[in-house]
Amino acid sequence: MTRFAGGHRPCLLPGRGLALRAWRPISPWWDMTEAWLDFSLLTRAGFPLERYAAGEKIFVENDEGGVMYVVRTGRVHIRSYGTVLESVGPNGMFGEMALIDGSPRSATAIASEACEIAPIDRAAFAYLVRQDPEFALRVMRLLAQRIRQMNANL
Repeated sequence: MTRFAGGHRPCLLPGRGLALRAWRPISPWWDMTEAWLDFSLLTRAGFPLERYAAGEKIFVENDEGGVMYVVRTGRVHIRSYGTVLESVGPNGMFGEMALIDGSPRSATAIASEACEIAPIDRAAFAYLVRQDPEFALRVMRLLAQRIRQMNANL
């Protein structure tokens, strides 16, 4: 992976006319190769995993929200206006804002390679927090990291 100063690279978002720095984490704690979520907790409790082929859309910008995802295998690109904002690999999370506030999706998620992901709705989230309270802290850390990165890019 190419590392950029400050963990980001400059880019121009088409249609917006704004020069923004796309978020490119250097060593994200949520995209670890070591598993931190026991996916079998979900499947044993009746929360199935989903599989997507490369190029398949998981959700589209402005879709109704309410579910976040954790990648078990493969990679998912988060895109807006044709720009890849983030590439999420094994054990990475995405879509958490929609789970928390129920707002429409702010970007599109596309499987960049075949992947298996865990959809986590409110019931699954509550279950995971009861089984592993650290799970809620991981989601909060991710949100805090994203807010800090946005502030640094202003």
